[in-house]
Amino acid sequence: MKIIGKNSISQILAYILQAFFVLSAIHLVYEIVAHTFLFYKFHTGSQLFSETFILGNEVGWENNRWTNTLGNGLKFRINYPFTSQQLVTGFYEPVQIFSNLLAFTYFTLFFLCAFRFFREISSDRVFSPDAGKWLFRFGIVNFLFASILLISVLIFFQVTPFALLQVVVIGLVGLIVLFAVEFYKKAVELQSQTDLTI
Repeated sequence: MKIIGKNSISQILAYILQAFFVLSAIHLVYEIVAHTFLFYKFHTGSQLFSETFILGNEVGWENNRWTNTLGNGLKFRINYPFTSQQLVTGFYEPVQIFSNLLAFTYFTLFFLCAFRFFREISSDRVFSPDAGKWLFRFGIVNFLFASILLISVLIFFQVTPFALLQVVVIGLVGLIVLFAVEFYKKAVELQSQTDLTI
C-alpha cells in the first residue's frame, strides 16, 4: 500500500483524524454549553440539570491523600449527557475553566489541521498549495498553543518540569512543521515547473 496519494495510508489517516476532529469538536461545544449552564447556576442558584452539571462543595471526589488537602472550595463536575459518567471536573475558578477550554480548543484545531493536510496529500496532486496551507496552519496552531501554555504556566500555574516539557515538545513540533512548510513550498514550485515543462 502506498504512503501518499489515492488509496494510501494517508487516506486512512485522514478518515481517522476526521473522526477524532468531529469527536473533539463535539466535546468542545458540549463543554462550552456546560460551563454556560454552570455560570447560570452559580449566579442564580438554579438546580437546572442538577445531575449533569454539578456545582458545589461536594461533587463526588473520593476522599484520599490528594483530595483531602484541597479543602471545601467550590467545585464543578460535568457528566456526559444522560449518564453519571464524569467528563471533566475541577475547581470552579476562571483559570481552571480557561485551561480546560484551551486544551480542547487545541485538540480540535490540531485534529482539524492534521485531517485536512492528510486529506490533501491523499489526492492525485500530492504537492498542492492547499496541503501546504494546512501544514502551515498545523505548525502555527502548535507554536501558538506552546506560547499560550508557557504564558499561562508562568502566570497562573506552578512551573514544573512536566509543564515545561509540554511547552518544549509542543513548541518544537510547531517549529519543525514550520521548517517543513518551507521544504513543501519548494516541492510545490518544482512540481509546477515540471507541469509547465511537460
